[in-house]
Amino acid sequence: MIGIASLFPAALIAIAVPWLGILLVVLAFFGAAFLFARIKADRGGLKVLLAGVVPVMDIPAGSITAASAADVRAADYGGWGYRKHGETAAMLVSSGPAVVVRKADGQRLAVSSGSQASAARLAEVLTRVAARARRAGGPQQPGPAES
Repeated sequence: MIGIASLFPAALIAIAVPWLGILLVVLAFFGAAFLFARIKADRGGLKVLLAGVVPVMDIPAGSITAASAADVRAADYGGWGYRKHGETAAMLVSSGPAVVVRKADGQRLAVSSGSQASAARLAEVLTRVAARARRAGGPQQPGPAES
């Protein structure tokens, strides 16, 4: 949808001003890249990277109180993409399976998952590392494992 919405006007603009048409296509691809997220969960906690490189969420394991798999609607969190409203933050690429994380400071975070099984697996990992961090007395250093 983003491609169609940008390529057609870019083709028309390129007739008159070629560099402006190219700029529009580049901006569309840049915007579309932010609809993809990479989720990294390890002993240090949860990290969410937009387009695989831009960190938007970094939650230390010691600050996680609960993590659960849920079926969410993107409209409940402000829509698709990265959203932050008050005590709630979300990185949702679609409505459906997600992991909802509750932090010790009362914040709630939601992150899309590909399937209900992967959401349950991620929630289990986060619950386990959070419990381990609480027993150890705080957030642990990040490790090499990735989910």
